[in-house]
Amino acid sequence: MLQSLPAVDVAGRRRLRPVHLWAGLGAAFVATQAAVYIRWVTSSDFKATPTGPDHISSTGLAMVRGFEVVSTVMAVVGLIWFIRGIYKTRRIDAPRLLMLGWLSSYWLDPWLNFLTPMFTYNSYAVNRGSWAGFIPGYHSTNGNRIAEPLLINPANYFVTFTVVTFVALWAIRTVKRRRPGAPLWLVVIAGFASVWCTMSLLDVAGALIEHMDAWPGAIQGFSLHGGHYDQFPIIEFVFFPTPFVIAGYLLHRRDENGLTPVERGSEQITGPRWKATAARILAVVALCNVLNLAYTTGIGTLTHFTTDHWPTDMPSYLTNGQCGGITDITCPTP
Repeated sequence: MLQSLPAVDVAGRRRLRPVHLWAGLGAAFVATQAAVYIRWVTSSDFKATPTGPDHISSTGLAMVRGFEVVSTVMAVVGLIWFIRGIYKTRRIDAPRLLMLGWLSSYWLDPWLNFLTPMFTYNSYAVNRGSWAGFIPGYHSTNGNRIAEPLLINPANYFVTFTVVTFVALWAIRTVKRRRPGAPLWLVVIAGFASVWCTMSLLDVAGALIEHMDAWPGAIQGFSLHGGHYDQFPIIEFVFFPTPFVIAGYLLHRRDENGLTPVERGSEQITGPRWKATAARILAVVALCNVLNLAYTTGIGTLTHFTTDHWPTDMPSYLTNGQCGGITDITCPTP
C-alpha cells in the first residue's frame, strides 16, 4: 500500500506578504527619485539660488554657517555610528533602517510647494537650487530656485528625523507601560506632545529666530507673528508631527521577531540573507516616503486653498525667486 505524502503548501510559500508589497513600492520610490536627481544634476538648474539685493546681518550669516557646521558634524557622527553598528552585528536594526528610510524621503522636501509657493529657505546657505521641477506632478513655477540647504537638510533627515521618531516611540511606550489599557487617542496625544517638545521647537526656531527658512504662504491670522516674513503657521503643529507619531507607533507594534508591520513576511524569504535585508530596507523606504508624501501633500494642498498674500517684508534671500521682485510671477493672493 502506498503511503500518502504530506501536502506541500506551495501557495502559502508564494503568497504575497506585507513586505513584498511595501518593498515593491519602495523600489518604485527609489527609481523615481534617482531619475529626478540625475535629471537635476545634469541640468542647467543645478546652480546656487541668488541671494538678491538684500543683505543678511553678520549675526544671521553666522547662524547659517554655524548650523551648517553642526549639521555636517552630526551627519558624520551619524554615519560612523550607522556603519559601526552594522559591521559589529552583521545586521541592520530598526534605527538604522529608519535612517535610510527618512533619508530616502528627502527628495520630497520641496513638494510642499507643488501647487503654490509656500515655503522657502535662506539662500545664503550652501545650495544648488532644487530638483522640484523634475518631480512628476510638480505644478508651481520656479521650483528650481528653492534653495535646498545641502549641508543641513540631509543630516536632519538622516539623523534628526530618526531620533525624533524614537522620542515619539518612547512617549508611546511610557503611556502604554503606565496605562496598559490606554485608548489610542491618549497614545497619539503623547506622541504628538513629545514631538512638539523636540522637533517642533526646532521647526519654530528655524523660522522665527534663525531665519533658516520661511513660511510666506500661510493663513496670517492663524500664524505666529503672522503677516511678517518670519511667520510660522500653526497648522504645522498638526501636520509635521504626524509622520513621526505614526512611525513611532509602528515601531511599538513590532512583533516577536522585531519586525514592524511593513517588514512582516521578510523572515519567510528564502535564499541568501541579503534578499530579506533588501526587502526590509525597501519596505521601510516606502513607509517613510509615504509618510513624507502625505505630510507635504496635505499641508501643501490646504495652503493652496487658504493662503493669504505673501508678507510684504520678505527679504530677497528668503524669496528664492519664487515670485515678485525681479520675476514676472505674482505672489499668491487670497
